[in-house]
Parts: sequence; C-alpha cells; structure tokens
Amino acid sequence: TGAIVLKAWNNIGISDTVSTSAYVFNFNDADVTAYVYNNTAISTSYGKAFLRQNGTVHLKNNIGYSASGTSFSGTFSSVNYCASDDATADDWGGSGNRISASFTFVDADSDDYHLSDRDTVALSAGTDLSSDANLAFSDDIDGDTRSGNWCIGADEITDAIYRSVGTSTSNLNTASA
Repeated sequence: TGAIVLKAWNNIGISDTVSTSAYVFNFNDADVTAYVYNNTAISTSYGKAFLRQNGTVHLKNNIGYSASGTSFSGTFSSVNYCASDDATADDWGGSGNRISASFTFVDADSDDYHLSDRDTVALSAGTDLSSDANLAFSDDIDGDTRSGNWCIGADEITDAIYRSVGTSTSNLNTASA
C-alpha cells in the first residue's frame, strides 16, 4: 500500500472539455492508496470518468459515464458495485457491477446528476458501506441517510413523504391540533 491514503466519497464530478486527455477522477501517484466510494463521474464530451495510471485504487458504489465510451480505464485493485454506460465497470471482476447501463438523472441537461427516483440501474443496487473497514459512512452528498440497499453513486434516493389534504384542522406533520 502507498504511503498516502486518499478517501473520496459522495462526490459528483463533471468534465465537459473536448480534450481526449480529460478525466473526472485520475489516479496517477504510486505512493497513494485510494478508497473511492459512492461517487458519480460524468464525462460529457471526451475522456474518461475513472482512470487509474498508478497507485492502489479501490472502487465501490461508483457511477461512471463517458460520452467517449470508456468510463473505467486502467488497472484498479478492486471494483465492486459500480456501474458504467459502457462495458468497463466489470473489467476487474468484483461483484455487483453493472455495465451498458442507461442512468436516469434528475436533469442531466442542466448538470443535475442526482439520481431520479425512476432510475432502474443504480437505484438500490449498491452495497452498505456503513461498517466498511477502510471508509465507513452512512449519508449521501446531500446529507441524507443511506439505509437498506444503498444506491450506486453520490446520491441516495430516499422515500418520498406523501401528505393527504382533508377537512381536518389538525397539523398533518405532527398530528396535533
């Protein structure tokens, strides 16, 4: 393992450059051991979402999207419960990876890469990392608590709260008058 430990979680990274050498997450230091969990990497033009050139890199619960067709590139130490729009998320074995996926975001045209509750790929497809030995956490990019089957990526879809409107004069949030 490297002398430097990098821990990155709950990030949404976007690269919109037209350069083929642009990367959202680029690991290129032999002295680094990186734990990269629950991130959403979007390369809207060219380049790669995740590139490992050097160091020890462990990926869990990450979304990789690249318009150029290479979401994950390099030799990663481990890749688990990651998803890509191409066929690269499962190139290193691991478990729970999803490939050739079409993600549904809230508003990708306006760079809002929070997961939509209509997503069928990353929604509840990740693994619980709240007790992970290297990087334990239990919230998402917005501070929402992750529970049950975690979503892949930076955003966790939480249950919607529906309120009924009726003739009662009581407070529907607290059930008091």
